[in-house]
Amino acid sequence: MPPLRIVFDTNVYISAALFGRRAERVMQLASVGLVQLIVSEAILSELRRKLREKMGWSESRTQQFVDVVRELAELVEPTITLDVVPDDADDNRIIECAVAGEAGLIVTFDKDLLRLKSYETIGIITPRQLTFYGLEE
Repeated sequence: MPPLRIVFDTNVYISAALFGRRAERVMQLASVGLVQLIVSEAILSELRRKLREKMGWSESRTQQFVDVVRELAELVEPTITLDVVPDDADDNRIIECAVAGEAGLIVTFDKDLLRLKSYETIGIITPRQLTFYGLEE
């Protein structure tokens, strides 16, 4: 059975970097091939920007974390532009990545995305809900 394909919203990567817990556990599972994280340049760019501007990380620390994500995840290039969440273009980039990467799940803390519950066949859940997928310690 192929690994579950997952797109993390940037807020989940930041949570993993700051607090560990479930998101970090999924990153560990990705490092051994039990799940497949999917990422796009748009997500990496947003992650880089938020770590620098909102978290106050140095360029070096930010780049190290982004490099870890890039190493763990499969990089995809979305070929479609969606407007599913009209109030937040960054949320649409998450969905575009999930579609391009044929993901089964989007994992996020974002209320606008969570309100959707799914997009096409892609579930949208919180890190806490990963428990139901057997992806928690």
